[in-house]
Amino acid sequence: MLKLWVRKWICREASCAQRIFAERFPEVVQRYARMTDRLVKALQAIGVTTNGADAARIALFFGMPTTSKTIIRRVLQLPLPSEGEVAKVGIQETPPPLRRRSRSSSIVDPYLSYLASRWN
Repeated sequence: MLKLWVRKWICREASCAQRIFAERFPEVVQRYARMTDRLVKALQAIGVTTNGADAARIALFFGMPTTSKTIIRRVLQLPLPSEGEVAKVGIQETPPPLRRRSRSSSIVDPYLSYLASRWN
C-alpha cells in the first residue's frame, strides 16, 4: 500500500470559487485514482497477454491483488492499435481431409462431420 501525504491550502478570498487546493503528483498518480500509473501499466500489460481471470492470478502472484473485472476495465482503457495494411485475404472453401475414425476435425458444422464419418 502506498500512502501519500498531500499538502492542502485554503484560500481566504471570499470571491474564490474553489476554497481548498491540494498538491498533485501527476508523475505518480492521476486525480481521484486508487492505483498508481505504474500499477495500471503493469495490469494492462498482463491483461493484454492473457484473459481477465488468468491475469488476476498472475497479478496476485506478483503481489498486485486485483479482480478480473479490474484487469478487463484497464485493458479497455488502452487505445486501439493503428490499422495496418492487409497483405492477403482469403477464404478456404474446401475443408481439410478427414481421417477415418477421427473424433476431431476442423469442420465447424457437426452435420458435415457426421456425413463425412458415414461416407468413409
